[in-house]
Amino acid sequence: MFYFIVAAVILVLDIWLPLGDGGGVPYAALVLLGLWAPRAGYLFALAAVGSILSIAGYLITGGDPDWSVIWDRGLGFAALWSTAIVIAFHMQRQQAPVASPVHDEKTAKPQTTEFRGIEDQFREIIDNLPISITYVDHQGIYRLANKQFINWHQIPLSKIVGRHFSEVLPVEIFNNVKDAVDRALAGETVAHEFARSKSDGEVRFVRLQCLPHRDKGDNVIGFLALVEDISDIKNAALAFEHQSERLAEAQRIGNIGNWERNFTTGELHWSDQTCRIFGKSDEVAFGPTQDDFMSMTHKDDRAFVQDALQRTIDTDAPYSLDHRIVLEDGTIRIVHEEAIIIRDPDGQLLRMAGTVQDITNRRDIEATNVRFLNAIDHILGSIAMYDADERLVAWNVNYQKVSGPAGEKLVQGIKFEDYLRLLIAHGQVIEAEDNPEQ
Repeated sequence: MFYFIVAAVILVLDIWLPLGDGGGVPYAALVLLGLWAPRAGYLFALAAVGSILSIAGYLITGGDPDWSVIWDRGLGFAALWSTAIVIAFHMQRQQAPVASPVHDEKTAKPQTTEFRGIEDQFREIIDNLPISITYVDHQGIYRLANKQFINWHQIPLSKIVGRHFSEVLPVEIFNNVKDAVDRALAGETVAHEFARSKSDGEVRFVRLQCLPHRDKGDNVIGFLALVEDISDIKNAALAFEHQSERLAEAQRIGNIGNWERNFTTGELHWSDQTCRIFGKSDEVAFGPTQDDFMSMTHKDDRAFVQDALQRTIDTDAPYSLDHRIVLEDGTIRIVHEEAIIIRDPDGQLLRMAGTVQDITNRRDIEATNVRFLNAIDHILGSIAMYDADERLVAWNVNYQKVSGPAGEKLVQGIKFEDYLRLLIAHGQVIEAEDNPEQ
C-alpha cells in the first residue's frame, strides 16, 4: 500500500509540473524505496510501475512531441532502470559475499571440523551403548562395528570392516544368524533369539534385530544389526517358569488353587488347579466369568456365598467360608475359600485375590469320625484310642467320666503319660500316692 501511495504522489507531481522539466526523473525515487524491499525482484517491479506511470503522465498532459520532452522522458527511463540495476547488484552482494580462495579455505575448515566432530560424537555414543551395533551392506560386508561387537568377538576392527560376515563370525553364530541376514537383505525387519557359547564355555542368550536400510528408490542397500545380551532376562524368565511349575505342582498336591477377580476389567483368572477343582480342563478353554462361578455354586449355597462376597467388597471383612459346588456331571464337592480385597491409594476397588481348596475328602473323614464317635459313645465301657506316639486320638463319654476331674482336661493329642499324671494329681490312682513317679 505504501508503494502505491508514493507512486500516486509522483504521478500527480508529474502532471502538475510543465513538460520538459524532468517529468520522468522523479519516478526514480519510487525505485529508491526498493532499498527496504525483502528481495531484488521488488526493484524491477517498481521500475516497471514507474515506467508505466511516466508514459501515463506524458499522455495525460497532452503528449507534446517536442524532442526535448521526449529526451526528458528517455532520461527518466534510464534513471529508473539504472537505479534498479545498481541497487539489485548491491543487494545481491550483501546477501551472498564474494567467494575467494581465502574465504573458501576459512569456511571449509570449520565445516570439515564440525562434520568430524559430529562423526566422533556418533562413534562415542554407539561405542558406549551396552549392545553390539554393526552395519552390513547388501553384499554382506561389514562397514561399521562398535566396541561392544569387538569386545564380544575379540577381533580387531581391521579384521571386521571390509570383510564378509561369514569370514568374521564363528561357525556356530554364523549358522544361527544366516537366515536372519538373508531375510534382512530381502527387506524384512527381523528379530531372532539364540544361545551362543563364550570362549570360557559360558552360554549366553542374545537377541538379534536386523533393520533394513533402503535408498531413495526403496532398494535395500544394507541393514543395521543390533545384538543385545538378554541372559539375565532369559534366566529370570526361566526361573519364573520353574517357580510357576513348582507352584502348580504344590497346588496339585494340596488340591488348592488360586483365583483373582479384576473389578476394572471384569476379568476372572483361575489357576490350573482351580480349573481342575471345578471340573474344567484349563482356563483358556473355559474362560471363567463371575456368572460361571455362581452357576456352579450349589443353589442352596448361592445366597450366603453372594452375601459373603458383597460384605467383603463393602467392608473389607474377611472372606472365609465353606460351600458346595456342582460339577457338570452332577458331582457335588465341598470347597473352602479365602480371599482379600485390594484397593488403590484412593480406596477404589482394584482386585479380589483368593484361594480355593477342595475339602470334600476331609469333610468325609470328619463325618466318618463323627459317626465313629457317636457309635462308641453308645458302648457301655470306656474306650480311648491312642496313636503310635501314645497321643490321644478319640475317646467316648464313659472314658471321660471314669477319668473324673482329669477327664475335663482331656484334649486331642495329649500323651498317655501326661494323662496318667493328671489322674495321679487328682488322687485317682491310689497305688501311686506314696511314689507318684514310680
